[in-house]
Amino acid sequence: SHDSQHPETSGAKGALVNTTPLDVTVFDLDISQLGLPQASKTIVTGLGLHGSIAGEPGVLDILGGREACILNNAVVSDEICLESALASKETVVVRQGGAQFNVSIVPAEVNGTMEGTGFSFELNDYEDGAYALEYKIEKTGEYFLNVTMLNQVQSLYENLWMFTFGGLGRQITILPGDTDVAMSTIEGLPLPTGPSIAGRRVRFEFTAKDRFGNLQQTKNFALTEDSFEIVVTPVLTSEDVYLASDQALLEKSISIEAISESSYAASFQPRKAFTYQVSVQLGGEDFGNSPVMQEVVAGGIGSQFNILRGL
Repeated sequence: SHDSQHPETSGAKGALVNTTPLDVTVFDLDISQLGLPQASKTIVTGLGLHGSIAGEPGVLDILGGREACILNNAVVSDEICLESALASKETVVVRQGGAQFNVSIVPAEVNGTMEGTGFSFELNDYEDGAYALEYKIEKTGEYFLNVTMLNQVQSLYENLWMFTFGGLGRQITILPGDTDVAMSTIEGLPLPTGPSIAGRRVRFEFTAKDRFGNLQQTKNFALTEDSFEIVVTPVLTSEDVYLASDQALLEKSISIEAISESSYAASFQPRKAFTYQVSVQLGGEDFGNSPVMQEVVAGGIGSQFNILRGL
């Protein structure tokens, strides 16, 4: 869309809103009168400055800036700029693309590596001085993000203004995506000790992960939390006797307790000796390695069940 009142922002996708680092005046000028784009004058905005979700694009809106001496809305020489009190140095956004950018990341964690990060980026040049730069990182964590622009005179990449502080770049956070049932797992079943005893509580854990295998984390912007369901049913034959009341007692015994942002402790208490099928579900779908089978056997008969009868 074209803004007739502010033609200088046309096609810039709102990148002049809350501009940094300067209050920028934009002119339509003959590009031949200006020098090349300058990294230190380029404007960067967008949520990608703070981070993203694993595998989802972090978007940066970029306006390529150049410095020029302006007098009465015209470009003048640096000599005039120095001599005239009315002339001033301005950051000018020229309505022409063609700048070359590079994006790099470094894990903020000590001894962190790039292995498994799945890092990539793409640049969309609108050819009007505005660019959309998208980066993707598949591994959660803290990273230093750096964006540079090619200095065509010196043939080297220079940091954009927003990335010149802190040495390594701007620190961003990559959070896990939605929980993926195919990547999430049950641990501890079947019990490593073998069959359980009827009446004893069977305990296990399960871990929630996103589609890249990242451990799930609490997100303050999430409207709802994951609601997990434990489904436990006996494997029956036609000769087995198992009442609806038995299943009701079993379901009532099921418990889930969070032990971290991604891991949960769960248990159930089977009162009858069967092999039980155990599933963890999210949205009606089973976790990747469920259902699992757990055998439950009858225990020894206690003295409270013995009846002494007279002769």
